[in-house]
Amino acid sequence: MKNRRSINRSSVVAILGLSLLIGGCANDTQTGALLGAGVGALGGAIIGNNAGGHGATGALIGAGAGAAGGALIGNASDNKKRKQEDRRSDDRRYDDRSYDNRGSTSGGYYDRK
Repeated sequence: MKNRRSINRSSVVAILGLSLLIGGCANDTQTGALLGAGVGALGGAIIGNNAGGHGATGALIGAGAGAAGGALIGNASDNKKRKQEDRRSDDRRYDDRSYDNRGSTSGGYYDRK
């Protein structure tokens, strides 16, 4: 009975901790680093334990590698979003200029002298 209670507590703590960490991230880089660390730690612990009973060492190595990989992927996603937003703002600026009819009789952008 004690072992089952321990598993349930661990599961609840892990789920709550993961949801708090994901919800508290300001950008994709931070989210990727946290998710990568969690997945890497889990995978590293399993591999380390099965490879010779070194689950803690495997978890640490996996967490570090996962955090680095997740941060790189998240950073790429942040950069992509930033470029898309820059394109949108450039498009808005162009649209604003195209409807500017000061100094033109027809009101078109290309009718200026």
